This record gives sequence, structure tokens and C-alpha cells, in this order.
Amino acid sequence: MKRLCLGISLVLGSVSGLLAEENGVYLGADYQIGQARAYTDVYSQWKDGALYPPGTGPNYNNWQGTNVSWHAKYDNGALNGFGIQVGQKFFFKPHNAKTKWAGLRYYGFFNFGHANLGPQIASQFVNGYAQDIRLNMTAWGVGVDALGNFIDKTNASVGLFAGVAIGGNSWTSSATNYWKQTLKNLSGSNPTFSPVSFQVWLDLGLRTNLYKHNGVELGVKVPLLVNKFLHAQRWRYDLKRDYSVYVAYLYSF
Repeated sequence: MKRLCLGISLVLGSVSGLLAEENGVYLGADYQIGQARAYTDVYSQWKDGALYPPGTGPNYNNWQGTNVSWHAKYDNGALNGFGIQVGQKFFFKPHNAKTKWAGLRYYGFFNFGHANLGPQIASQFVNGYAQDIRLNMTAWGVGVDALGNFIDKTNASVGLFAGVAIGGNSWTSSATNYWKQTLKNLSGSNPTFSPVSFQVWLDLGLRTNLYKHNGVELGVKVPLLVNKFLHAQRWRYDLKRDYSVYVAYLYSF
């Protein structure tokens, strides 16, 4: 990582005749890859002397070949997607500083992600094969970041950002009806279904700005809250995006 940061700094330092980063409105798009996780405390099938959720077992692997430890009450899979962002940034010069290396930005955003957790429902067969659990996630909200440039010259800037965002988080699942029926059978009543919930994110990463208008960022976004997708008495199926790593391009007007 140190070599990567040094390499970026050397490349940016070699560029001449450009304008430094300025205040302005920006529009961005990014590619995201992260992890989706499903939590449950439903243990209704005995296998090899232990209880497992319906359709799973002690040697169960998801579609990626990863062993699933249901003793930890979860399953996970890669969550791939994209995001868009629009906002405004401001820079100012701290006391005794030579340049406007500190700043703030506020923005609105939308994210989408898709995950395949593999064929986990043994009771749902089509042509003799168990069906995959497929998840779709959308997120939207507003956020604010603190900006700091550790390289801030007349030709380019390199720095860090860190902030927090709030908004909504929604999920859909191909296994929703199956999970609903499972919880209903266990509890004797219809479960509470909550596909949309409030969410809080932490966001941080490395940013660059070139040719006044062009920015590239490498960041990590971490949601803090679990979506209580289905609940019935003491039983639950919850969903969460654990994290996402993203690469973004931002255009400043």
C-alpha cells in the first residue's frame, strides 16, 4: 500500500500546467464489490447430531465453493453492484497553511448490489436441482465527508476522505416466500416482514484530483445496521451488507 501511494504521488507530481482542486458541484459513478450476509436462528433439521437451518448441513458449500458455518448463524456471498453520487465540495486554507488543503463535501447517493448465496433450499427443486438464493440490495441517502490533501500542488492533489451517511436500505430475496412459510410453521403466526430499513454508513478512502475536473477514488463503505427482514417471535432471517470496496470516477463542474 505504501508503494502504491508513493507511485500515485510521483505520477501526479510529474504532471504540469494543471489547475489545483477547487470548490464546485460534482457527479460520480462507481463499481462496488462487497459481501452480503444472511443471519438466522432457525435450527430445525438434525444432521450428524447437530441442528441446521432448513436445506443445509455440516458439509454444505455455497456456489463459490466456500464452506458455510451455520453454527455461526449466517451465510454470505459476494455482492456486486454500482453506485452514483452527486454533491458539492468546499476547500479552505487552515491557519498558517500555504494551500487550501482541507475541505468538506455533502452529497446524495444511490447504490445497487446483487448476490447469489447458492442452492440452499432443499425443499424447492426445479428439474431435480435446489434453487439458488438470490438477493438484490438498494441503498440511498445523504452524507458528509471531511477532505484532506497531503499533496496539494498547482498541478494536482492527493488526499484522504472520511465521513458518515444516513438513509434507507432495502432488500429482495428469491427465498422470501419459503422463509415466510418456515417462520409461520415454527411460530404459528405470520412473520413481520420488513424489506426496507433505516441505515447508517461509514465511508473512507483515498482520493485524487487531476485537470481540475477529474477525480478518482478508492474507498470502503461499511453499513452499521442489520435489516430485520423477517421476524416471528424468537425466530428470524436478517440481511446485511457487511462492507463494500469501490472504485469511483468523479467529474467536477
